[in-house]
Amino acid sequence: MPKALTAKEKEWYLEAIDGLGGAAVVTDRPNNTVTYNSQITSDESHVKSADPEELAHAVMIGLLHSNTYKYPLVALCHEMHFEHGSKGSKSDEVDILVRDEDQLPYAIVELKAASEFKSEKDDAIKNQLFGTAPLVGSPKLLVYATVEPKGSVPKIRAICIDYTKSIKRTRRGKMKANHIRRSFRRIIRRKRRISLIRPGFCWRLTLDPPRRWRLHRRANPLMRATS
Repeated sequence: MPKALTAKEKEWYLEAIDGLGGAAVVTDRPNNTVTYNSQITSDESHVKSADPEELAHAVMIGLLHSNTYKYPLVALCHEMHFEHGSKGSKSDEVDILVRDEDQLPYAIVELKAASEFKSEKDDAIKNQLFGTAPLVGSPKLLVYATVEPKGSVPKIRAICIDYTKSIKRTRRGKMKANHIRRSFRRIIRRKRRISLIRPGFCWRLTLDPPRRWRLHRRANPLMRATS
């Protein structure tokens, strides 16, 4: 369970959401809820209780739609369910799915409350991101993220993995389980050297940059490749 927020920390999140303009998410302090824009696709209610993890979700959605990342609302999906197993007997949830201009999966984001970010990292990357990615349809990026309640401007703290390089496929398109395990172990071995994603830089295993990114070797892969 995430650690309860102090009154100061909670107010930081609410002010951050309000400061992002309200186009993607709006706060309701009296009812202790946040409401997502109806243009954002979701398999759950657009009105959510403002708990520690949900506040991180709300700020993340607001940032993705802001002038920093510039994703349109229709490209964002929140809390999507993907069925699997016999006749869809089981379902996995993706916190945030980002689609490209062709509405194809570009990135899936697993968000945690700031207090859980370190402790839940290994399990979330191995099981929730790598485990869910094949159900989504081979997104390019897997992102494990949070937003910490500090600073005058909200920033995304994240680990970003290039899924297209981390997973090899057979000719039939089936993932090699042993390669998944090796990829994960390699990521964990390097975790102390991973730079955290912020607007402007990223770590070494992200996407090969498009031509316009060649002058920005450490460009954040969540930054849109089109102007």
